[in-house]
Amino acid sequence: MKADELSQKVGQLRKALEPQSSGWRNPAFDVALAYQLYVSLLGPVEASWKDAKSLIVTTNGALGELPLGLLPTADVKLEPKPGQPLFAEYRNVPWLARNYA
Repeated sequence: MKADELSQKVGQLRKALEPQSSGWRNPAFDVALAYQLYVSLLGPVEASWKDAKSLIVTTNGALGELPLGLLPTADVKLEPKPGQPLFAEYRNVPWLARNYA
């Protein structure tokens, strides 16, 4: 993945993480896009760290703006249901941070 493509994808994910001052609700966090980043960046070397209890990752550039713990380790489809609390659909996402400190 080229640096400009990575920067664009991280920028898109960041939009959901930065509070909007206009009073409008933030866009949904794109779990599918985040999983694509996981597959592209960590997937190729997953066998070397999968048994670890913690990960130490040094990032720079665009990746320095995205907590890697927010990358899902599996492809999931979010299904918001009426009447659920705000952000409840993210409850069962297998975030990288759930398994690795």
